[in-house]
Amino acid sequence: MRLRQQIERALKLEFPYFDCTLENKGTLAAVLLFVSHDEHLLLTKRTESVETHKGQIAFPGGRMDLGETDPRVTATREALEEVGLESSHIDIVGELPLLPVYASSHLIHPVVAIGKSKSHEMELTAQVSETAEIFWVPLEFFLSERTYRTEEREWKGHAYTTHVYQWNQHEIWGATAIMIKNFCDRIQKASNI
Repeated sequence: MRLRQQIERALKLEFPYFDCTLENKGTLAAVLLFVSHDEHLLLTKRTESVETHKGQIAFPGGRMDLGETDPRVTATREALEEVGLESSHIDIVGELPLLPVYASSHLIHPVVAIGKSKSHEMELTAQVSETAEIFWVPLEFFLSERTYRTEEREWKGHAYTTHVYQWNQHEIWGATAIMIKNFCDRIQKASNI
């Protein structure tokens, strides 16, 4: 219960993404930031055969299907399709702000949920055409300032700064790291209120 209350307080804070201008254009998508009962964050490594963000670390998620108007429905549907996460394990708490991803022309709805089970108790199965790997990272890893850095990168001739976390062999950066950073900053700020 403590985790849910802490996340609820965190999601109520006005806390924009750094250096991010929202334009209302792009394909709508939703991802699931899923925190297990033992406070681990669910992440996936995308396959090299997916259309966008090949081989990158991501949350379960994807485009909103025609007729879908609720990002929570999309996020839970995609989590079931990509990693076999049943909706009975998911307790949706709220959402982070809409995030534009310029590289793939998406507007992402980050849906935040907590699990009713511990990470090691959930039997997840990767959908092999989209998900190369499923793994859990302790939330406290992301809450530590020592694990976070920024890097300068270039995309289509434009320099930009991105958030980066390194978890074992996995480099977590881009939109996934932006959402993690915003989520963790909110939790830290809410716990200081």
